Amino acid sequence: GIGKTVLPEAIRVLDAVGFDAEYVNGDIGHIIDGDAPPVGATVQLDIDWDRRFRRSIVGALAARADPRAVELLVHALGDEFSQVRRKAIPGLIEIGEPAVDALIEAAASDQVPVRRYALLCLGYIGAPRARPSLLEGLDDGDENVRKSALTGLKTLARVEDIPRLVRVTQEDLWEHAQWAAEALAALGHPG
Repeated sequence: GIGKTVLPEAIRVLDAVGFDAEYVNGDIGHIIDGDAPPVGATVQLDIDWDRRFRRSIVGALAARADPRAVELLVHALGDEFSQVRRKAIPGLIEIGEPAVDALIEAAASDQVPVRRYALLCLGYIGAPRARPSLLEGLDDGDENVRKSALTGLKTLARVEDIPRLVRVTQEDLWEHAQWAAEALAALGHPG
């Protein structure tokens, strides 16, 4: 998960981007009195960082879609709870280009959910420089990671990717074959 060690940084970023205290304080009121501490303040916790709290922090950061939150939102893609991971995705997509480098790095993570959601975000952002990462995702051992890569390639595939996409249409998973066919169709006739 995000863990207690990230809390001071999360609070600092929330304070810097200006967060909705009513949205977050419902979950962190039992931990922090009042609004977030000023930038640079340290919050000591003697309790576990529960998922509801992490979901609220990540949701508040994602809602702001501020580039200063990219590292924390990418970190949230590796949270043990899917609700926390899914809160980060819209914020990263909305941040767009400033998140691409961190997402490309996350696409090479050893954690399946991080790879899956990083590739998904990269596909929705549509940055051409993410194409190599999406192509690498086609060879991932996890079918959901491959699915995310295919989703992104629907808009970013190039003519030179045709042989690789044709191979995907011949795989066992019909859903992947369908998405590869859609990516090929989006390319149109190369001649």
